[in-house]
Amino acid sequence: MNYEAVELEITGRLKASNDLSDIADITVLPEAIDKYKIPVINGLVTVVFMGESFDKNQSVGQISQHSTVTFNISIQSRRLRGAKGVYAISEFIKQSLIGFIPTDCGMISLGDFD
Repeated sequence: MNYEAVELEITGRLKASNDLSDIADITVLPEAIDKYKIPVINGLVTVVFMGESFDKNQSVGQISQHSTVTFNISIQSRRLRGAKGVYAISEFIKQSLIGFIPTDCGMISLGDFD
């Protein structure tokens, strides 16, 4: 699996939401800290690959093994509530990603919300 390609697909899917892209800048985590937008004027949504865990081997012959890939979507905003706050941005992200199937992946499911 190409993690960078999946990051870009998730980012593209989020950018396609006019409601979300109107209130937040959406990007993959930059390689260099000087590319990171601080302070945040609009909301900021950052997508980054976090890890992969593998299930047990499912066969005795040919190897068949499922894995779960985790991506983190970070939300920053000057507001918590309201039309441009973290809560609104979070809802737009969930609406955009539920049911989305990136290339070479299964359907995205949402995990913990910390």
